[in-house]
Amino acid sequence: VLLGPGIPRGLDPAQWPAFLAAGAPTRPGQVLASMHHHFVGQDAVLPHHNLLFDAAGMNPAHPVTAQTAAGGRSVLSPWSTILTIVDPAGLGDSAAANDLIAAYLAIGTPPFTAQRLLSTYPGDVWAAPRTDPLQPPAQLATAKPFDLACALSYHAAATSVRQDRHTRLVVWASRQAASDGVLGLGTFANAALLADCCRWLANREAATDIPAAETAAFRVDCSDNALTYLTAILVAIIPCLFIGGAIIAWWERR
Repeated sequence: VLLGPGIPRGLDPAQWPAFLAAGAPTRPGQVLASMHHHFVGQDAVLPHHNLLFDAAGMNPAHPVTAQTAAGGRSVLSPWSTILTIVDPAGLGDSAAANDLIAAYLAIGTPPFTAQRLLSTYPGDVWAAPRTDPLQPPAQLATAKPFDLACALSYHAAATSVRQDRHTRLVVWASRQAASDGVLGLGTFANAALLADCCRWLANREAATDIPAAETAAFRVDCSDNALTYLTAILVAIIPCLFIGGAIIAWWERR
């Protein structure tokens, strides 16, 4: 799992084993900014760094994000960095994949599987150093999505007493997504998502039941005459009663 300044320079999947070396050169720290899917909150000066995810950016097939994706609420990910999972499965049946597996065995990393949880939208997000001015690249329309959160399962060792349970890990490329300031915002489903994340990490697959968002418009089913009378009561009679009562109360207190 590579985050932010841990991403190697000149990233080339065919040379992953060389990048696993401790002295490999890395990129400077970068953060992600969104052109269209962001939230303008207290950080009104830099709202493009507050990334928003709805159901289209979540993995509906994974227990961590399934209920949140079906619930209709968004997830906020402020000041997110780049996340890269160096998975041999992404290289297919190639010499580079075999070299990467051998490199993992050399450093004691057990076999694992990785699944995407949160991803940005195509043609919307770009990466830049945090200190640089906000300026989208010219080729933003063709930019590929970034993975912002992933779930990993490490296969149990043959000598483990719990061979039926894999070691699990969830990585989210935003520290502030789990901060008190964000969790206190009831508008977003960060708290529920983190609760489902903890259940999955504890091998308890039952997800939090998040009700679907509903928008029901106020509707009056009556005739035109009844609607006229109702409008007169709400607009004229009731306000006049309150105003008259206030005048009487004022007169008695004089």
